[in-house]
Amino acid sequence: MAWLWFLQEPDISSINLKLQVNLCMDIGNTKAKMAVFNAQGSIEEYSVSANPGIRRVKKLWKKHKITRGIISSTRHLDDEFLQKVNALFPCLILSEKTEVPIESEYETPSTLGKDRLAAVVAADFYCNGKPVLVVDIGTCITYDIISEGVYRGGNISPGAYLKIKAMHRYTDKLPMVELVANDDIMGKSTVKALQNGAFYGTKGEIESFIRVFNKRLGKLKVILTGGDASLFAEVLDHKVIVRPHLVLEGLNEIINYNAA
Repeated sequence: MAWLWFLQEPDISSINLKLQVNLCMDIGNTKAKMAVFNAQGSIEEYSVSANPGIRRVKKLWKKHKITRGIISSTRHLDDEFLQKVNALFPCLILSEKTEVPIESEYETPSTLGKDRLAAVVAADFYCNGKPVLVVDIGTCITYDIISEGVYRGGNISPGAYLKIKAMHRYTDKLPMVELVANDDIMGKSTVKALQNGAFYGTKGEIESFIRVFNKRLGKLKVILTGGDASLFAEVLDHKVIVRPHLVLEGLNEIINYNAA
């Protein structure tokens, strides 16, 4: 297992696993999410901010008596931050070398987003190995399939807000607008046209992938996660499950698997 140690590695085999309290950190492109999991796997506290900070970590550590941690990050991790975290408790940095409770058919494991990996681990756990499509709707949208404990692969596309941002940035006159689900799909202003194009275009993309994967693999359970999951769950033409903290839940499963 790929534990990151800056100090001498302790013998965790003698630790009573029933007393473990895990801090799981999902550091994404725009937000850093943290969740404290008790020994029963329930979230005791959840927080989100723009960046991870040692003060937040230390506050959670003192409050919940955290015994170990795990980090999944899409950004470069600051060495000083990692050293300070590890001085508080042993911390696992999720990488392609980390042992996980699933197999994978992905051809380039070193480039697989660790948030994607954690999400399918959680999906496999909650759906008992049944075929699942995980749709993580954030800055980018990722589509990932796992069945029978094997990660089959997936796709990546721009998220709805990223579409809006790109249209504004790479044109001279299109304004920056908020992501809104307008009732009328027929935009009667440039603002509403941009909003509808981003929102309903993304909705159509998600529904199309669900149809294609269902046709290829049979009926799949669909789990939505990510910052915009609830927004799109309300309008999709397919039955979906919303689990906002799926990545964090997957990280908790991975750290428990490595400590078992």
